[in-house]
Amino acid sequence: MELGHVGRFLLSLCFCNSCRRHGRNADIDIDGLAARVRERLETLFERGAPDATHIDDLIDGDDALKAFLTAREEIVTSLTQEVKKAAGDTFLVSMMMGDTRGSGQDGKAVADTSDALELLCYTSQADVVEQMISKATTQYCDADDLICGYSVYSPHTPSAKVLETNVRKALSMGVRGFSFYNYGIMPERNLDWVKSATALIRKADT
Repeated sequence: MELGHVGRFLLSLCFCNSCRRHGRNADIDIDGLAARVRERLETLFERGAPDATHIDDLIDGDDALKAFLTAREEIVTSLTQEVKKAAGDTFLVSMMMGDTRGSGQDGKAVADTSDALELLCYTSQADVVEQMISKATTQYCDADDLICGYSVYSPHTPSAKVLETNVRKALSMGVRGFSFYNYGIMPERNLDWVKSATALIRKADT
């Protein structure tokens, strides 16, 4: 079934013993929050259709949920900081995919800690790539510190033309860092798509 934005977001919330303990330490009624999330998901499953509520409205209407999101973002930020400290001079790239509320990331804090931010642009639509890059460069980091990651096979990249269009879109927005997923599982012919995309990137650098 199609979960929609709200359904996917609610399923991203973790209520394991560790997360519950962290929530209680932040003075959150974690048991009450978990019960509300479960009830909302059960309603969604019974209806068999996405919840039409906007995620922002859902969060703004529940102080415990808002506090819980902040608490788990702090965990991800502190872990990133610990990794950076342990890595020393090693170049640290942090990855970001989709809505940060679903991944538990404070995008700005993670970007400030890392040397670069990899934005997973797993989509066949150039306008979506543009929206993702625009948001990242407005809220998190400069285009120079951004890496665009593309999944080079269906359904996100059904053709060489789609990959070329998405790469050109990123290049036009000042991005010069790219990654292509995944050499080990993409069809062999798609390696030629990567080769052509890489030629575009190198040409933009000259």
